[in-house]
Amino acid sequence: NPNYKEINIESQLTDSDSLLSFYKKLTALRKAPEYKETLVYGTFAPYQEEQKNLIAYTRNGEKNLLILGNMQAQSQKVSLPGEVKKVLLNNQKAVEITEKEIVLKPYQFIVLELTNAASEQQRKNNSYLADSLLK
Repeated sequence: NPNYKEINIESQLTDSDSLLSFYKKLTALRKAPEYKETLVYGTFAPYQEEQKNLIAYTRNGEKNLLILGNMQAQSQKVSLPGEVKKVLLNNQKAVEITEKEIVLKPYQFIVLELTNAASEQQRKNNSYLADSLLK
């Protein structure tokens, strides 16, 4: 790797914005008592499957989480299923959230906690989708 002097484990260990630091925060979130039940045992439901270059799903249990990942070099807008209660994890310094959508920057990955009302609407949508697929 020609960039080994700049991109290496030593530089990752001391950089709070590094990929290594992000993965450590992601692991810590999964182990956090407040979110462990939802992240480990909660229900999984795909979200916005038709949107290209987007990883999107919900995890619902004791908490209601929306996980989004923009897998392209351009920003993209994603509609939200309801109100965002809290940003739990974000690999960018800032996030642009309105009442109805989020603008993901290129390669942005974010974990959001939703209000109960937002997740209830998502459950209804998933139930309707499942019923229509079985017909």
